[in-house]
Amino acid sequence: MDTKSSSDIFSQYTICSEGGERERYSQVEKLCKEDKVRKDSVTELPHAKLSCPNTNCILKLCISSNISQEIHGAGLALYDGDNGEKLWNGRYFIPESVSSNIASYMTVVFGLRCALTFGARNIEVEAKSSLVINQMTGKYRVKSDKIVPFHASAMEMAHKFESFNIKYMTDHEAERFLKSESQKAMKLRLSEV
Repeated sequence: MDTKSSSDIFSQYTICSEGGERERYSQVEKLCKEDKVRKDSVTELPHAKLSCPNTNCILKLCISSNISQEIHGAGLALYDGDNGEKLWNGRYFIPESVSSNIASYMTVVFGLRCALTFGARNIEVEAKSSLVINQMTGKYRVKSDKIVPFHASAMEMAHKFESFNIKYMTDHEAERFLKSESQKAMKLRLSEV
């Protein structure tokens, strides 16, 4: 498996503001030290907002995996923590052969980096991976050497927020939407942010 340095993951990354201006964000360039994402697999969504009107946000994410093709896709959405308004959504394609647990960690790190870029300071993550949730809350120890660097990257990102919480997603409507987005990421073989 080809490894790339974290600075090589995205050479240049742009997000469209509401006013249409393009701004470069180096914060999103580094996903995690062990991430393996092709530069040509990333594009941007024109409706992405650049800042959270409220620094309290909820990040929801859902992973889909195609075990036979050894690929993963994720749907992500950032919501205003006070009024529930969807601020942003994106897709994340993981073209490398990694376990679903590692793909979940990669998605958490990617989502947290995006949330920071959009100005979130207090974050609550809603995910579907019980293992990731329990390891990040300290209920489970991280036993696998393969997961250790991904867990460390996720915890490092979590500590960049003033407050962080992660829990199991119970919003079935959001889950259906995010599942659809994750499957599109795999079908298109493209990350859209």
